[in-house]
Amino acid sequence: MGDLPKPLAELTSELEHLHRQVAELQCLVGDRRRTEIALRRRLSRIDALRRLHATLTSHLDLAVILDQATRMIPELLDVSRATVLLYDPASGGLVDQSMSGGEAMPRGPQSQAQPPDHGLSGACFSQRRVIVVNDCSATDVIAPEHVQSLRLRSTLAAPITVQNRSLGVLRVDDCERTGRFDQEDVDFFTLAAEQLGTAIENAQIFDELQRAETELRHREEIFRRAIENAEGVPYRLRFGATPAGNRYEFMGDGARELLGIATGEITPQLIQSLVCEVTLPATSPETSWEEYAAWARAGRLDRYQVDMRLLCPDGEERWVSDCSIALRGESGEMTGALGILQDITRHKRTEQALRESNDLLALRSAVATAVTGSESANELGARLLATLRAAVPCDAMVLSLYDAALNTVRTMFASDTVDGVHAETPVKSIPLPVRGELHDRVILGREPLVIHRTDADLEGQGFIAFGNRTRRSASLLWVPLVSGNRVAGMLSVQSYTRAAYTPRHVDLVMAVAQPAGPALEAAVLGEEVRRSESHFRALAENIPGVVYLCRNDEHYSVLYLNDAIEGLTGIPAAEFQSGRRALASLIHPEDVDAVRRAIDEAVQGRQPYTLTYRIAHAGGAWRWVEERGHGLFDARGELHSLEGTLFDITARRQAEREIQMLAHAVRSISENVCITDMEGRILFVNDALLRNFGHGEGDLIGRPVTILQAPADESRLAEEILRASLAGGWQGEVINRRQDGTEFPASLSTSLVRDGEGRAVAMIGVSTDITERRRAEREREALQAQLLQAQKLESLGVLAGGIAHDFNNLLTGILGNAQLAQIDLPSGSPARAPLDEIVRTAERAAALTRQMLAYAGKGALAMQALDLSVQVREMVRLLTSMISKKVELRLDLAESLPSAFGDAAQIQQLVMNLVINGAEAIGDRPGRVVVSTGHVDLTSAGLRACTLADECAPGPHVHITVEDDGMGMDAATLARIFDPFFTTKFTGRGLGLAAVHGIVRGHRAALAVRSAPGCGTWFRVHFPAMAGVTPVANPPPALVDFHGQGTILVVDDEEMVRSLVERVLTHWGYTVVTAPDGREALAAIEGRAGDLRLVLLDMTMPVLDGVETCAEIRRRWPAMPVVLMSGYAEEEARRRAPAGGPSGFLEKPFSTHDLAAKVHEVLTASAG
Repeated sequence: MGDLPKPLAELTSELEHLHRQVAELQCLVGDRRRTEIALRRRLSRIDALRRLHATLTSHLDLAVILDQATRMIPELLDVSRATVLLYDPASGGLVDQSMSGGEAMPRGPQSQAQPPDHGLSGACFSQRRVIVVNDCSATDVIAPEHVQSLRLRSTLAAPITVQNRSLGVLRVDDCERTGRFDQEDVDFFTLAAEQLGTAIENAQIFDELQRAETELRHREEIFRRAIENAEGVPYRLRFGATPAGNRYEFMGDGARELLGIATGEITPQLIQSLVCEVTLPATSPETSWEEYAAWARAGRLDRYQVDMRLLCPDGEERWVSDCSIALRGESGEMTGALGILQDITRHKRTEQALRESNDLLALRSAVATAVTGSESANELGARLLATLRAAVPCDAMVLSLYDAALNTVRTMFASDTVDGVHAETPVKSIPLPVRGELHDRVILGREPLVIHRTDADLEGQGFIAFGNRTRRSASLLWVPLVSGNRVAGMLSVQSYTRAAYTPRHVDLVMAVAQPAGPALEAAVLGEEVRRSESHFRALAENIPGVVYLCRNDEHYSVLYLNDAIEGLTGIPAAEFQSGRRALASLIHPEDVDAVRRAIDEAVQGRQPYTLTYRIAHAGGAWRWVEERGHGLFDARGELHSLEGTLFDITARRQAEREIQMLAHAVRSISENVCITDMEGRILFVNDALLRNFGHGEGDLIGRPVTILQAPADESRLAEEILRASLAGGWQGEVINRRQDGTEFPASLSTSLVRDGEGRAVAMIGVSTDITERRRAEREREALQAQLLQAQKLESLGVLAGGIAHDFNNLLTGILGNAQLAQIDLPSGSPARAPLDEIVRTAERAAALTRQMLAYAGKGALAMQALDLSVQVREMVRLLTSMISKKVELRLDLAESLPSAFGDAAQIQQLVMNLVINGAEAIGDRPGRVVVSTGHVDLTSAGLRACTLADECAPGPHVHITVEDDGMGMDAATLARIFDPFFTTKFTGRGLGLAAVHGIVRGHRAALAVRSAPGCGTWFRVHFPAMAGVTPVANPPPALVDFHGQGTILVVDDEEMVRSLVERVLTHWGYTVVTAPDGREALAAIEGRAGDLRLVLLDMTMPVLDGVETCAEIRRRWPAMPVVLMSGYAEEEARRRAPAGGPSGFLEKPFSTHDLAAKVHEVLTASAG
């Protein structure tokens, strides 16, 4: 393009532009052609509809109409065939009346009736809706065998209805293709069905008129033949000067049969008295019967003919035709008449029936016109009243709507005659029950009810009174208003004249009522819809919540919604009303099924519904709403919409949840909660109170609160609690009473509940059973006393242990040096006796320190299975030697006791101390000390009764009991007997019972003691029993040579102890190295670790004590044997020793023999 000359380039550009315009024009032409084709098709169909309408309205023969319709409608829609099925009341089904189609399709009426709710046609008829099936093979509405046999591809069915009456179904089938019908086809097909329905109704009306006309002609023929064949009664009448002088000169014999009167008794005057009604012939002048008769008498008529209705003496009414000709005198005056009387009763009745039939048809036509287009019950009632007044006596009329569910009627229209003028009467639309004959005949039987009230009845009560209060209805007629298969209401006409309604009137009113039922329901429904619309508008203006009107479909499609929905959901109402958003889409997924189920159940039961569920806000939050609504039903009882309101209850829901939690908490708390009114009557109690007091809730509500109080507290506290509560609250302790009469202490606090104006309306009391608390307080006080005692004893024990430890260090030196001196002295040396005394004194001092350590719980324990009876029996001789000769020692030892786990020496020490204590309590007078053993299953209660049972558990125990008949002790003395150094004896040291206390604790046993002044003292010690363990006797010690060799390190901060141990070990052949503390000991080991065979290590030293030194030795020289030395017992020392522990233990004070034996034992064990 760049190389072309400029004019040529411009031409090329214009040419391309022209091509584009041509293409656009071609598109426009194509669109126009398609539009023209669519318009031509629509015009063609409209023209076909016009031809169909013209054809159908030009015929009144139903067969012709059906034939023409089934021929023309397929051409309208270009389908294979058309079928018309009409509802047959006789069979209750749909009958195929006509069919068009190909050669294979039958034509003409089909005799078999199809159920009205079966298949495609039945669904269309029963549901009154158009059904389109564009693929017959994919639907279950049509039976598969019919689809195959009729070669169906697409089907379209529409109901044939006229004025809400279903006449049948129009159906077309296409056998060529699926997807045949679009919305335009449906619209034209629906119009064709409407035209066909109108034509069918006209043909049915015409057919009914033809049948009536034929019947009329038939009756006329019968009447004519009756007249021709009737045998009359001839007569000749002679006129007198006055009508009273008229007489019959002749009367035929048939007069008696005709009139029921003997022929001789018949006179013109008598016949005149029997006349009830007279009708003139159609050819007579338009005048009254009296004038007609006067003309005849005046001779102005040559022929006289009247029809008379006579009430004969036999009570029968007969119609008689009187036909006569004038008899004249010579001057031409009328002198009489020659005539014949004929019985025309049957003819008159036939004429009456014919007139009534014609009147009935005319009335039905007038009623159909009146009910058409009535938009309210008032308008319908006014039109029906105007129609009824022309047909029946009607001074008042009432139109009522019946509610079958409540069996009530509600007046919808009422009119009364006031001063001769009909006027509508204001109605209070209050439902009234239907009872008695009115219910049984009119509602259940669907029959008319006529009541003629007598004068007495009218004086006593008025059945209905309207505007003219001075008059009462005398004749009343009720007829049911039937719509479909149910009674929709009642129509009542009333007359102030008694016996005003005949069966003929009943038939006429029934004819009016027949179309009035559906019309009344339609009018009421229209009023309800208009009231609902007005109601919705009022709600939308005044209710703060959301007001809605929607369909009961899957999405709850909105028909109306006020602007409050935007505040609730954040979405404008227009979004829902346009269909872009659905209410159902906002419901929480977990609530959808419950909401739908609740609405469906309420609608089915015609009940309002109240729902609570969650909906989504546009901001993402969920809000709780409360929905209240109900269904709207038409006159046929079919649901057409839902209306209701939505309220945001999110805040209320939260408050309710908090209240529920609070109420649950109040009901669930363990404290007793009681709420009373200000008169003291119980309004509320929680579960804990019912449980703790043993009452049922029904026993307490409404009863005075004093039912829960002990009698002693009722009068004392009632006024005090009320006065204090009004001032702000009351707290204190009360005595409550259970249902069984038992009383218990409780702590109570009260407060008031006040209303919005600050007035006290209720009192809340919260109480707690403090029985356990008081018992716990008593136990705590006892435990505190025990704790104080234990702390005191512990302090004294620490003191005693420390003293014993220091004493043991001193005694080690004394005892060891004395024993070394004894070894060095010859046997006859005079110094041996003093040395022996020193050794005995040191051993006694050592025993004293062992008692002090036993009290402190740090004595050495050699635990083994023991028989307590054996242990006591072995020390009888010792015990006897240690007490006064005046005191009798009595044993009561059980045989075959379970074993106790304990230290034999300490248990014997315990028994000895208790026996000596009892003997000393007896003093110089004769007395008795009893030692007994036994076993018992000790319970928790038994343990609590013990003086000492800190570490003892319930279960089987064996016990030692020591009882004396000494002076006894008071409570003050008893409280201190286990204190060390406390004694009531001048020569006592105060360590015997203290040692007992320590031994009991060391064995985790229990100790019980009872005493009173002058009653002696009783001690019992419980030891845990060992089931199935047999005590083993200790073998005698073997003779061992303690000599050895090697280097031993002795570490002790006491020079005396180091020197003693060094001399003893040197005596036995060992080389000894000493150190005063742990640090120097470690240095000594470092220098000669290979030579050392053993370390003797004191536990308590400065700088680095024995425990720390032992730990370091174990870390650096794990194989080095270490023997700990301590003034404490072995168990205490091992408890404090490091991991791995020492190789042995030597308790101070020890003898030279014990030292040599322990060294020999440890070295032998390490060597093996």
